[in-house]
Amino acid sequence: MIPIEKAQIPQGSQFDTARALELIGLIDRAIDEYDKWNDPDDQKAPAGDLSIGDRTYRRLASFWSSQAFLLSRKEQPFGFIAERAGDDGKPEIFVVFRGTRSGAEWLNNITPNREPFVEGKEDELGQIRTGFRNIFINKDGKPEESIRETITQAFEKIATEARVFVTGHSLGAALATISVQQIRTLPHGFNQPQLYTFASPRVGDTQFATSLRYLEACYRIANTEDLVTVLPLSAGMIFNEQWLLELSPLTRKAIESLRGFLDFVDEISVFDPYPDYQHIGESICFTVQKVEDEETGTNIGGNHNLGTYREALQ
Repeated sequence: MIPIEKAQIPQGSQFDTARALELIGLIDRAIDEYDKWNDPDDQKAPAGDLSIGDRTYRRLASFWSSQAFLLSRKEQPFGFIAERAGDDGKPEIFVVFRGTRSGAEWLNNITPNREPFVEGKEDELGQIRTGFRNIFINKDGKPEESIRETITQAFEKIATEARVFVTGHSLGAALATISVQQIRTLPHGFNQPQLYTFASPRVGDTQFATSLRYLEACYRIANTEDLVTVLPLSAGMIFNEQWLLELSPLTRKAIESLRGFLDFVDEISVFDPYPDYQHIGESICFTVQKVEDEETGTNIGGNHNLGTYREALQ
Protein backbone atom coordinates (compact mmCIF):
# COMPACT_ATOMS: atom_id res chain seq x y z
CA MET A 1 0.00 0.00 0.00
CA ILE A 2 1.35 3.42 -0.94
CA PRO A 3 1.23 5.71 2.12
CA ILE A 4 -1.14 8.66 1.83
CA GLU A 5 0.31 10.70 4.65
CA LYS A 6 -2.00 13.69 4.28
CA ALA A 7 -5.72 13.60 4.90
CA GLN A 8 -7.69 13.15 1.68
CA ILE A 9 -10.59 15.59 1.54
CA PRO A 10 -13.31 14.58 -0.97
CA GLN A 11 -14.04 17.04 -3.76
CA GLY A 12 -16.89 19.32 -2.81
CA SER A 13 -16.55 18.58 0.90
CA GLN A 14 -17.25 21.37 3.40
CA PHE A 15 -14.61 19.95 5.75
CA ASP A 16 -12.74 22.80 7.47
CA THR A 17 -9.07 21.86 8.02
CA ALA A 18 -8.34 24.96 10.10
CA ARG A 19 -11.29 24.14 12.36
CA ALA A 20 -10.13 20.53 12.71
CA LEU A 21 -6.67 21.69 13.81
CA GLU A 22 -8.24 24.08 16.32
CA LEU A 23 -10.24 21.17 17.75
CA ILE A 24 -7.10 19.01 18.02
CA GLY A 25 -5.56 21.80 20.09
CA LEU A 26 -8.55 21.72 22.42
CA ILE A 27 -8.37 17.93 22.75
CA ASP A 28 -4.69 18.27 23.60
CA ARG A 29 -5.65 20.66 26.40
CA ALA A 30 -8.19 18.13 27.75
CA ILE A 31 -5.44 15.48 27.77
CA ASP A 32 -3.06 17.87 29.53
CA GLU A 33 -5.70 18.67 32.17
CA TYR A 34 -6.18 14.99 32.91
CA ASP A 35 -2.42 14.39 33.19
CA LYS A 36 -2.04 17.29 35.64
CA TRP A 37 -4.98 16.05 37.68
CA ASN A 38 -3.50 12.52 37.71
CA ASP A 39 0.04 13.65 38.66
CA PRO A 40 0.57 13.00 42.42
CA ASP A 41 2.95 15.98 42.53
CA ASP A 42 0.44 18.26 40.85
CA GLN A 43 -3.17 17.02 41.08
CA LYS A 44 -4.72 20.20 39.73
CA ALA A 45 -8.41 19.90 38.97
CA PRO A 46 -9.40 21.53 35.67
CA ALA A 47 -10.51 25.12 36.23
CA GLY A 48 -10.43 28.56 34.69
CA ASP A 49 -10.47 29.83 31.14
CA LEU A 50 -8.33 28.33 28.39
CA SER A 51 -5.60 30.12 26.42
CA ILE A 52 -4.43 28.21 23.35
CA GLY A 53 -2.20 30.10 20.96
CA ASP A 54 -3.73 33.50 20.35
CA ARG A 55 -7.23 32.38 21.31
CA THR A 56 -8.95 32.49 24.68
CA TYR A 57 -11.90 30.26 25.54
CA ARG A 58 -14.26 30.75 28.45
CA ARG A 59 -14.85 27.49 30.32
CA LEU A 60 -18.56 26.81 30.78
CA ALA A 61 -18.28 23.37 32.39
CA SER A 62 -15.94 20.45 32.96
CA PHE A 63 -16.78 16.79 32.36
CA TRP A 64 -16.30 14.19 35.09
CA SER A 65 -17.25 10.53 35.24
CA SER A 66 -16.92 7.90 37.95
CA GLN A 67 -14.53 5.10 36.94
CA ALA A 68 -14.08 1.80 38.80
CA PHE A 69 -10.81 -0.13 38.55
CA LEU A 70 -9.89 -3.13 40.70
CA LEU A 71 -11.26 -2.23 44.17
CA SER A 72 -11.29 1.55 43.83
CA ARG A 73 -13.58 4.12 42.25
CA LYS A 74 -12.88 7.74 41.56
CA GLU A 75 -14.15 10.67 39.56
CA GLN A 76 -11.96 11.50 36.57
CA PRO A 77 -11.95 14.56 34.27
CA PHE A 78 -12.90 13.86 30.64
CA GLY A 79 -12.93 17.27 28.99
CA PHE A 80 -14.92 20.47 28.98
CA ILE A 81 -17.39 22.82 27.34
CA ALA A 82 -15.89 26.16 26.33
CA GLU A 83 -16.98 29.26 24.43
CA ARG A 84 -15.37 31.97 22.34
CA ALA A 85 -16.57 34.56 19.85
CA GLY A 86 -16.21 33.49 16.22
CA ASP A 87 -14.57 35.63 13.57
CA ASP A 88 -18.00 37.06 12.73
CA GLY A 89 -18.78 37.82 16.37
CA LYS A 90 -21.29 34.99 16.83
CA PRO A 91 -20.75 32.72 19.85
CA GLU A 92 -19.06 29.37 19.23
CA ILE A 93 -19.40 26.49 21.68
CA PHE A 94 -16.84 23.68 21.93
CA VAL A 95 -17.68 20.32 23.52
CA VAL A 96 -14.35 18.51 23.91
CA PHE A 97 -13.35 15.01 25.09
CA ARG A 98 -9.95 13.44 25.65
CA GLY A 99 -9.13 9.83 24.80
CA THR A 100 -8.38 6.82 27.00
CA ARG A 101 -5.87 7.49 29.78
CA SER A 102 -6.57 4.93 32.54
CA GLY A 103 -7.02 1.21 33.10
CA ALA A 104 -10.64 1.69 34.12
CA GLU A 105 -11.36 3.37 30.81
CA TRP A 106 -9.78 0.53 28.84
CA LEU A 107 -12.16 -1.85 30.65
CA ASN A 108 -15.10 0.35 29.71
CA ASN A 109 -13.85 0.39 26.11
CA ILE A 110 -14.18 -3.39 25.89
CA THR A 111 -17.33 -3.83 27.99
CA PRO A 112 -19.45 -6.11 25.78
CA ASN A 113 -23.01 -5.74 24.55
CA ARG A 114 -24.99 -2.59 23.92
CA GLU A 115 -27.95 -0.75 25.36
CA PRO A 116 -30.52 1.77 24.10
CA PHE A 117 -29.28 5.34 23.89
CA VAL A 118 -32.60 6.20 25.57
CA GLU A 119 -34.67 3.48 27.19
CA GLY A 120 -37.80 2.83 25.16
CA LYS A 121 -36.56 4.76 22.11
CA GLU A 122 -34.25 2.17 20.54
CA ASP A 123 -36.42 2.05 17.40
CA GLU A 124 -35.83 5.79 16.93
CA LEU A 125 -32.38 6.46 18.40
CA GLY A 126 -30.79 3.01 18.32
CA GLN A 127 -28.36 1.36 20.69
CA ILE A 128 -24.77 2.15 21.70
CA ARG A 129 -21.87 0.20 23.18
CA THR A 130 -22.50 -0.43 26.89
CA GLY A 131 -19.04 0.70 28.01
CA PHE A 132 -19.36 4.06 26.28
CA ARG A 133 -22.86 4.54 27.67
CA ASN A 134 -21.70 3.75 31.22
CA ILE A 135 -19.13 6.55 31.07
CA PHE A 136 -21.64 8.98 29.54
CA ILE A 137 -24.36 8.43 32.16
CA ASN A 138 -21.86 7.84 35.03
CA LYS A 139 -23.34 4.48 35.91
CA ASP A 140 -22.86 3.51 39.59
CA GLY A 141 -21.27 6.91 40.23
CA LYS A 142 -23.13 10.18 40.57
CA PRO A 143 -25.68 10.31 37.72
CA GLU A 144 -26.61 13.88 38.64
CA GLU A 145 -23.02 14.88 37.79
CA SER A 146 -22.72 12.75 34.67
CA ILE A 147 -21.51 13.92 31.28
CA ARG A 148 -25.11 13.71 30.10
CA GLU A 149 -26.36 15.98 32.87
CA THR A 150 -23.45 18.40 32.47
CA ILE A 151 -24.36 18.86 28.79
CA THR A 152 -28.07 19.23 29.54
CA GLN A 153 -27.51 21.87 32.23
CA ALA A 154 -24.90 23.81 30.26
CA PHE A 155 -27.02 24.04 27.11
CA GLU A 156 -29.95 25.46 29.05
CA LYS A 157 -27.86 28.64 29.33
CA ILE A 158 -26.38 28.72 25.82
CA ALA A 159 -27.89 30.92 23.13
CA THR A 160 -29.63 28.85 20.48
CA GLU A 161 -27.95 30.82 17.68
CA ALA A 162 -24.50 29.68 18.83
CA ARG A 163 -22.48 27.42 16.54
CA VAL A 164 -21.73 24.16 18.32
CA PHE A 165 -18.64 22.01 17.64
CA VAL A 166 -18.28 18.61 19.28
CA THR A 167 -15.00 16.71 19.14
CA GLY A 168 -12.89 13.97 20.69
CA HIS A 169 -10.13 11.46 20.08
CA SER A 170 -10.47 7.66 20.47
CA LEU A 171 -12.74 7.00 23.47
CA GLY A 172 -13.36 10.75 23.44
CA ALA A 173 -14.58 10.46 19.84
CA ALA A 174 -17.16 7.91 20.98
CA LEU A 175 -18.29 10.22 23.79
CA ALA A 176 -18.43 13.12 21.31
CA THR A 177 -20.68 11.10 19.00
CA ILE A 178 -23.01 10.24 21.87
CA SER A 179 -22.99 13.88 22.98
CA VAL A 180 -24.09 15.07 19.54
CA GLN A 181 -27.11 12.80 19.87
CA GLN A 182 -27.78 14.24 23.33
CA ILE A 183 -27.47 17.86 22.13
CA ARG A 184 -29.68 17.45 19.08
CA THR A 185 -32.45 15.84 21.19
CA LEU A 186 -32.50 18.64 23.77
CA PRO A 187 -35.65 20.81 23.76
CA HIS A 188 -33.63 23.99 23.27
CA GLY A 189 -33.27 24.10 19.49
CA PHE A 190 -29.69 22.84 19.02
CA ASN A 191 -30.46 20.59 16.07
CA GLN A 192 -27.28 21.09 14.00
CA PRO A 193 -24.14 20.63 16.12
CA GLN A 194 -21.01 19.95 14.06
CA LEU A 195 -19.10 16.76 14.83
CA TYR A 196 -15.38 16.20 14.19
CA THR A 197 -14.07 12.86 15.49
CA PHE A 198 -10.48 11.61 15.43
CA ALA A 199 -9.66 7.88 15.56
CA SER A 200 -13.21 6.96 16.49
CA PRO A 201 -14.31 3.38 17.10
CA ARG A 202 -17.77 2.33 15.98
CA VAL A 203 -20.17 3.64 18.61
CA GLY A 204 -23.65 2.32 17.91
CA ASP A 205 -25.85 0.18 15.73
CA THR A 206 -27.27 1.00 12.30
CA GLN A 207 -30.35 2.71 13.75
CA PHE A 208 -28.14 4.94 15.91
CA ALA A 209 -26.11 5.90 12.84
CA THR A 210 -29.28 6.46 10.79
CA SER A 211 -30.68 8.82 13.43
CA LEU A 212 -27.65 11.09 12.90
CA ARG A 213 -27.73 11.11 9.10
CA TYR A 214 -29.25 14.61 8.91
CA LEU A 215 -26.30 16.33 10.58
CA GLU A 216 -25.06 18.96 8.14
CA ALA A 217 -21.43 18.70 9.28
CA CYS A 218 -20.25 15.34 10.52
CA TYR A 219 -16.66 14.26 9.85
CA ARG A 220 -14.75 11.13 10.83
CA ILE A 221 -10.99 11.63 10.53
CA ALA A 222 -9.26 8.24 10.44
CA ASN A 223 -5.88 6.67 9.80
CA THR A 224 -6.56 3.51 7.79
CA GLU A 225 -3.74 1.82 9.75
CA ASP A 226 -5.26 2.70 13.14
CA LEU A 227 -6.61 -0.46 14.82
CA VAL A 228 -9.07 1.44 17.02
CA THR A 229 -11.03 2.72 14.01
CA VAL A 230 -12.12 -0.82 13.03
CA LEU A 231 -13.48 -1.80 16.45
CA PRO A 232 -15.95 -3.24 17.23
CA LEU A 233 -15.62 -5.34 14.10
CA SER A 234 -18.05 -4.56 11.31
CA ALA A 235 -18.80 -8.20 10.51
CA GLY A 236 -18.62 -11.43 12.43
CA MET A 237 -21.26 -13.72 10.88
CA ILE A 238 -19.00 -14.70 7.99
CA PHE A 239 -20.31 -18.25 7.42
CA ASN A 240 -23.50 -18.60 5.40
CA GLU A 241 -25.71 -21.43 6.72
CA GLN A 242 -26.45 -22.90 3.29
CA TRP A 243 -22.76 -22.79 2.40
CA LEU A 244 -21.94 -24.67 5.62
CA LEU A 245 -24.27 -27.52 4.64
CA GLU A 246 -22.30 -28.04 1.43
CA LEU A 247 -19.00 -28.56 3.25
CA SER A 248 -17.56 -31.83 4.42
CA PRO A 249 -18.48 -32.85 8.00
CA LEU A 250 -14.90 -32.35 9.19
CA THR A 251 -14.66 -28.82 7.74
CA ARG A 252 -18.11 -27.93 9.03
CA LYS A 253 -17.16 -29.10 12.52
CA ALA A 254 -14.01 -26.98 12.45
CA ILE A 255 -16.00 -23.88 11.47
CA GLU A 256 -18.62 -24.55 14.15
CA SER A 257 -15.81 -24.77 16.70
CA LEU A 258 -14.56 -21.40 15.52
CA ARG A 259 -18.06 -20.00 15.94
CA GLY A 260 -18.12 -21.28 19.49
CA PHE A 261 -14.85 -19.50 20.14
CA LEU A 262 -16.25 -16.25 18.73
CA ASP A 263 -19.30 -16.59 20.98
CA PHE A 264 -16.96 -16.95 23.96
CA VAL A 265 -14.89 -13.95 22.88
CA ASP A 266 -18.07 -11.90 22.59
CA GLU A 267 -18.63 -12.33 26.32
CA ILE A 268 -15.25 -10.88 27.26
CA SER A 269 -14.17 -8.39 24.62
CA VAL A 270 -14.94 -5.94 21.82
CA PHE A 271 -15.32 -8.72 19.25
CA ASP A 272 -18.99 -9.38 18.57
CA PRO A 273 -19.77 -12.35 16.26
CA TYR A 274 -23.15 -10.85 15.31
CA PRO A 275 -22.48 -7.11 15.21
CA ASP A 276 -24.54 -4.29 13.85
CA TYR A 277 -22.10 -1.43 14.40
CA GLN A 278 -21.75 1.37 11.88
CA HIS A 279 -19.51 4.41 11.53
CA ILE A 280 -21.12 7.78 10.97
CA GLY A 281 -20.02 10.88 9.13
CA GLU A 282 -18.04 11.80 6.04
CA SER A 283 -14.71 9.97 6.05
CA ILE A 284 -11.54 12.05 5.92
CA CYS A 285 -8.83 9.40 5.68
CA PHE A 286 -5.08 9.07 5.46
CA THR A 287 -2.65 6.16 5.56
CA VAL A 288 0.35 6.26 7.88
CA GLN A 289 2.09 3.20 9.28
CA LYS A 290 4.33 4.23 12.15
CA VAL A 291 7.42 2.01 12.51
CA GLU A 292 9.91 2.45 15.34
CA ASP A 293 12.67 0.11 14.11
CA GLU A 294 13.18 -3.32 12.55
CA GLU A 295 13.18 -5.11 15.91
CA THR A 296 10.05 -3.64 17.45
CA GLY A 297 8.17 -3.34 14.15
CA THR A 298 4.92 -1.42 13.86
CA ASN A 299 4.01 1.05 16.56
CA ILE A 300 0.26 0.60 17.10
CA GLY A 301 0.19 3.52 19.49
CA GLY A 302 1.90 5.72 16.93
CA ASN A 303 -0.77 4.93 14.34
CA HIS A 304 -3.42 5.98 16.85
CA ASN A 305 -1.67 8.95 18.45
CA LEU A 306 -3.38 12.34 18.20
CA GLY A 307 -0.09 13.83 16.99
CA THR A 308 -0.21 11.54 13.96
CA TYR A 309 -3.63 12.95 13.12
CA ARG A 310 -2.38 16.51 13.51
CA GLU A 311 0.51 15.81 11.10
CA ALA A 312 -1.91 14.45 8.52
CA LEU A 313 -3.95 17.68 8.58
CA GLN A 314 -1.10 20.20 8.63
